Amino acid sequence: MINFLKTRVVRNPMIVSHKFAGKIYLLDPQQNEIRALNETAGFIWQSTGKSTAVEKLIKKVVARFDAPAKSVGEDVIKFVKKYLKVGLLEAASYIE
Repeated sequence: MINFLKTRVVRNPMIVSHKFAGKIYLLDPQQNEIRALNETAGFIWQSTGKSTAVEKLIKKVVARFDAPAKSVGEDVIKFVKKYLKVGLLEAASYIE
């Protein structure tokens, strides 16, 4: 069984990101889409410049925003799964 929290994720190198007026914008040239990230999503995005385990992302978000670990964990997992599905993030490795 795969432990999703141990999954290491990294940004898709094809995605162009730019910070403007306090927000991070992502350009996906393959899908011809632009996404604007809120502060939390932008922080997660910036934290995936290098391969990072999902559990470490959760800890970083909890520390940065002083938020409850349970709700942060659920939100980070949703974000990562969604961005993996649409190809903005890539799974670097899984640990069983």
